[in-house]
Amino acid sequence: MKQAESMANGHREWIPLLDAIRGLAVLGVVMTHAYGASWISDRYDKAGFSGFAQVVGTAVLWIPILFWLSGFVIMMVMQPYFDAKRSLWSFFQRRMIRITPTWWFGIAFSICVSIVTAALHKQLPRGMSPIEWLTNLTYTPFIFKQYTEVGVGWTLFIEVQLYLAIIAIVYIVKRFATNNIHGVLAAVLMLTGLASVFFGNRLDTGTWFTSSWAWFALGSLNYLASYKLTAAWYPVVLAAGMLATQPWTALTHLSVLTILILIAITIAFHPAIGQRHFKLGKSLTFLGDISYPYYLLHMPFVRHSNLFATVFERLHLPFWLAYPVVVLLPMAFAYIAKRWLDRGDKFLMSKLFPRKVASGK
Repeated sequence: MKQAESMANGHREWIPLLDAIRGLAVLGVVMTHAYGASWISDRYDKAGFSGFAQVVGTAVLWIPILFWLSGFVIMMVMQPYFDAKRSLWSFFQRRMIRITPTWWFGIAFSICVSIVTAALHKQLPRGMSPIEWLTNLTYTPFIFKQYTEVGVGWTLFIEVQLYLAIIAIVYIVKRFATNNIHGVLAAVLMLTGLASVFFGNRLDTGTWFTSSWAWFALGSLNYLASYKLTAAWYPVVLAAGMLATQPWTALTHLSVLTILILIAITIAFHPAIGQRHFKLGKSLTFLGDISYPYYLLHMPFVRHSNLFATVFERLHLPFWLAYPVVVLLPMAFAYIAKRWLDRGDKFLMSKLFPRKVASGK
């Protein structure tokens, strides 16, 4: 129970299960997008692999699970900021420093792949206007209805909005709740999450924020139930998880699968049940470690997968190799980017928060 005690005292500790689920979730999203490339899916279907599409298609359920993970992690790392002396604005600055260098690198990488592909096809690459550059760099293209250079960037834009929403909620709860702050916060998360389930489709204006909030709030609630509240909250979390499937899927086998995944995750994250018995293999460690850059960098390969079609046809390579190549090749670039960007992240943190980095806070 050392891990639970450590986290209860506001100290972050590595949770292997988080990396495992994040890595598998991102891999599922990449597999779904890669199969969505028309020349790959068409040839697989003609070759009699149509059933494969159904298996891969279920991986889209991992997108809401990624929002769930984000809510869990954010609530975990926010615990030290529940102290009145620590600024929630400082927390937001740190989160932006963590995600922005990789996001900007993803934009640059996508543009480079577009230029190379256009040159090989003797075409001019698509240019970005100043307003498109500004909105992409500041996570606001959907707000101003602008082009998004990285296809999966919509989730990152929502992520920033979710950060702001949870910061606002925590600030209000800290200000007005004098006792049992975590219990009050859990109740607020529960109510806002349910509201987003039932009213999300009416309130969303193309950003999917309110639908995503249900999953994000559920992840935060799961952390509180695991480490801050009594076991009586667990049935509440499971019930909320079942309701949270509604904005994403109808009552189909996908809904049932999502509910089963949420139940398994909820049980596994309890410190007395799952954490003590879970060991992470090297492959899942690697996948979880590179998950964020892998998520961003895979889209240029999918978007320009026609380049692989040309190469495969010229080299007379079997077409079935194209799918694993589109899935696995971005991993190599993500690994290189992760190692390089980690150094830049540590440098920025040391310059912007020198005292806090030095003291480990």
